[in-house]
Amino acid sequence: MSIERILSNPELIQAAKPKPKAEESGDFAGVLKQAISEVNQLQNAADDQIAGLMKGESKDLHGTVLAVQRADSSFRMMMAVRNKIVEAYKEISKSAI
Repeated sequence: MSIERILSNPELIQAAKPKPKAEESGDFAGVLKQAISEVNQLQNAADDQIAGLMKGESKDLHGTVLAVQRADSSFRMMMAVRNKIVEAYKEISKSAI
């Protein structure tokens, strides 16, 4: 099948698009709440692993460090998205005046 044939057929283009997940098909606020919830879950999991390591219940230092890094990366990504949203809001506000 050639690229030209695919590009000229809207049904094939629609079939090739990825299907949205259930939580992605909601409104913007719902997607943000879901993302914040996931970041919070990662942070709580990292906190639990740190507490277990400090109490001596766990000796998995590697897993704890990975959990902390995963939570940190997720938090940084969430903050970057927040900053972009604020920038976009300011830009829209400027152009609306």
